[in-house]
Amino acid sequence: GVIDAAGNLEPANPATIGVKIERAFYSRVRYVIVPEANLAAARERLRELTERYPRRQLILIGASALTDVIADHNVVRSQKVCIGDFVARRASRLARMTSVQIPLLLLVLFFLMCLLFPKVSPFFHWNPASLQIRDTRIVALNEKGQSVWTHDFGYPMFADSLQYCLGNLDLDPETEVVYMPRTDIAVPQTGQLFVFDDDGTLLFQRDGWISHVYPTDSVPSGINKKEPRPFPYLARYRGESVIVTIINDIYPARGYIKFWNKTGDLLGWLIFSGTASLFWAEDHDYDGVEEFAFVGFCNRMGCQAFFEVDPLGLAGVSPPYWNRDIDLRFVPRVESQHWVFLLPSRVMEFSGVRDYQTGGSASHQDSCRFNFQTQEGRPMDGLQVDYQIDCDFRVRQVLFSDSYAKKFRQLVASGDLPPVSRTEWADTVRNLVTYYRDGRLVTEGELRAAEEISAQ
Repeated sequence: GVIDAAGNLEPANPATIGVKIERAFYSRVRYVIVPEANLAAARERLRELTERYPRRQLILIGASALTDVIADHNVVRSQKVCIGDFVARRASRLARMTSVQIPLLLLVLFFLMCLLFPKVSPFFHWNPASLQIRDTRIVALNEKGQSVWTHDFGYPMFADSLQYCLGNLDLDPETEVVYMPRTDIAVPQTGQLFVFDDDGTLLFQRDGWISHVYPTDSVPSGINKKEPRPFPYLARYRGESVIVTIINDIYPARGYIKFWNKTGDLLGWLIFSGTASLFWAEDHDYDGVEEFAFVGFCNRMGCQAFFEVDPLGLAGVSPPYWNRDIDLRFVPRVESQHWVFLLPSRVMEFSGVRDYQTGGSASHQDSCRFNFQTQEGRPMDGLQVDYQIDCDFRVRQVLFSDSYAKKFRQLVASGDLPPVSRTEWADTVRNLVTYYRDGRLVTEGELRAAEEISAQ
């Protein structure tokens, strides 16, 4: 049968009680305990079996509670046993003693409770290892995929792994959860940063938006809370944990970037004239302070961009500060270390994608040299341009994929591009690269020309 929490014996399934009696009948068991409600059916089945095998003696004991079973000396016999006898010969008898069976039964019940309610177990892993978005709730899961804690935001959210990260903010053994909700509806929590302790306690909540700074924001309040793309990151800065939040919004495109310390204090902020993602946070120039590098598409320049900043005290808007669409001359200007704008070549004019380079990614070559790749067409076309950038954030070489080179030769043959060699064309594309230095935009071609004059 079934033993409930109060120790009562609940009835077994009437359809199977006969099978259970039959199994006991053909075993070495002498006594079978049956819930009172099943006793009649059990006796009927036992009578049928005994008619076929009259020498078999099986005794049924009806009971309604666990105390009835323990009190029946046919089942439990008390006996004093020495330790040596227990180990050597009498283990089976000792196992039937009340003093052994009760703790054993409690242990079994405890393990059953652990199976039904895993958090009861002392071996339950409380440290979050992943996060799962379930409609309106986020659920922190341990390394075994078991739920550790749940937080309900009250509105449906996108199940996107880019909206959260897990890490150690305070250098204790437990893991904190950093989360930024994303929805397709306008709700106050959109663009907010939520930081939870390992037990689900909300450590702090911060606003990832930067209001009333960027011109021509799409709503009077200065922010658009319907279609943002929030992304949190965990990194290290000056020996401490930091959180980087990015909200990429549209109409017009701009990226709100904020830096927070482990207790939620704001270190600095930046508004990028497009959409951005964090590429690295490391001390690549060995000055003892980590630099934060971002990649993204700069809508004001119409190209992929790469920039590096120091977050401490950062406050302002990225260059350029004027174009035909938006006048940014009067916004606070950000103090940055490096800005690189990778303008597309004329090949993109003939690729079917005239307004946007369709991809951009960066990778390290060594400690401070890296490679930036752009796609000047649809991703399946493979019109890839690789920019080799050095430690001074200057483009030193431009390389083309075979698909790009083939497209270039076709355009030269058709008269759409000038009849130059592949090497000469790479030099032309390199000269288009634009930097923001000393308060102005300057191209790689202009810098090289000035260097040539200085060398003469």
